[in-house]
Amino acid sequence: MFLTAIITKANIKRKVFMTEEKGPWLPEQDALAVLFEHLPVGVAITDARGTELLLANPAAARILNGPEAAPLKDLSLLRSARRRGTGTVYPEAETPLSLALASGLPAKAADLEIARADGSYALLDMTAAPIKGSGGETAGVLMIFSDSTDIFRRKSDIRSNPEFIEALLSTLPVPVFHKDLAGRYTGFNSAFLKFTGRDAQYFMGKTVFETAPREIAEKYKQKDDELLASGALQIYEWKVKRYDGDIRDVVFHKTVLKDAAGLTYGLIGTILDITDRKRAEDMLKLSEEKLSATLSSLDDLVFVFDGEGILREFYQTSHPHRILGGGASIGRHYSAILPEQAVKLMDSAQTRLRETMKPQDFDFRVPLPDGEVWYNARLSAHNGPAGNFSGITAVCRDISDRKKLELAAREIQDLQGLIPICASCKKIRTDQGYWQQVETYIEKRSSARFSHGLCKDCEKKLYGSEAWYGRKKSTDG
Repeated sequence: MFLTAIITKANIKRKVFMTEEKGPWLPEQDALAVLFEHLPVGVAITDARGTELLLANPAAARILNGPEAAPLKDLSLLRSARRRGTGTVYPEAETPLSLALASGLPAKAADLEIARADGSYALLDMTAAPIKGSGGETAGVLMIFSDSTDIFRRKSDIRSNPEFIEALLSTLPVPVFHKDLAGRYTGFNSAFLKFTGRDAQYFMGKTVFETAPREIAEKYKQKDDELLASGALQIYEWKVKRYDGDIRDVVFHKTVLKDAAGLTYGLIGTILDITDRKRAEDMLKLSEEKLSATLSSLDDLVFVFDGEGILREFYQTSHPHRILGGGASIGRHYSAILPEQAVKLMDSAQTRLRETMKPQDFDFRVPLPDGEVWYNARLSAHNGPAGNFSGITAVCRDISDRKKLELAAREIQDLQGLIPICASCKKIRTDQGYWQQVETYIEKRSSARFSHGLCKDCEKKLYGSEAWYGRKKSTDG
């Protein structure tokens, strides 16, 4: 209320707290005036446009002009303020004074830096708030600011203390480095030097283009620029070339370095060597590719099911339709993949496999429009972490040729031993006591088929008395 009264009185441009001609002097106004004089923070009041300084307490003069300064006369120092740590002039439209006038609301900034007349610098935290007149219009602006120079310096002392940083970094077992905004190395720990195989002089004050091959350094620079622009934690894989020429695969974890005011002044990063892990991954991938190529070159079909019977992997020959009907799909149960007969056999074999953890096998037939195909399925169990059943590998092999041989062997077996035959008509007696022609008997017990003709003796016996037979013999002569 007191400050509002100062603004709204008629003689506003006179830099006094109150005069008799403006009205009676009240005890509470006297108290507020004393408080205003002795506040440790700077207080200043401008006109409604923010261009003319109407009032400022002694603290404002000390903060802006220095300890021995005369009373504050204008706001020129605030108008030439810079952003802390950047050296760039604070945009007029972004100062708390301009923001408060534009929005009609309080505005704050904690990154103001001013150059005093005595050559010293001051770091300010400043708040500006519009003062409303009796009609709600802006009658002026109240500015309160404090000198945060000493606080900032105390916070920065530890961070900028080389001994502290060196001691901290030296305790870390992973390589650590930090750079300034220009990308120059400003420090690193012993683990970094040990990892790179270089000494401190090789890196200190140099950029990545002076310490790494260009093809590697270009990505370093690209990622540094991205980090400084975003300010977000950065993690990526890349390479480091050691002193002996060995190129290591690494993971970088990097973030920006900020001062007490929150302004970025560099970056810091750690290096995780993943070369051995990458080589192991490459070897595993190569082994998997070799296994896949080997399995794919086999005539067998290989199915990998999980503990629930769901297909997770499969390797097939050029004729998988012989088993799969509509084709195999990852994620489907074996009952939706195998023929009906094979599913029943699979159910039984899987039960035995779970109980015994010993390989199981069975044969099954797949009917086709042009015949049939026989397969032998051999099932092996997967052991889980606790030694429990966790899945099945099923190898299905085409045994059609073997089945044909087995059938032929049974046919041959039927034609072995004593066969009762009529001495006159040459019919053969079956096990049921029936007499069958030789042709009928053999055809039923083998794949042999007969065609008929006459031998020379039978031909002469049957047709020797015929005239045409005599003529034929003469012609054949």
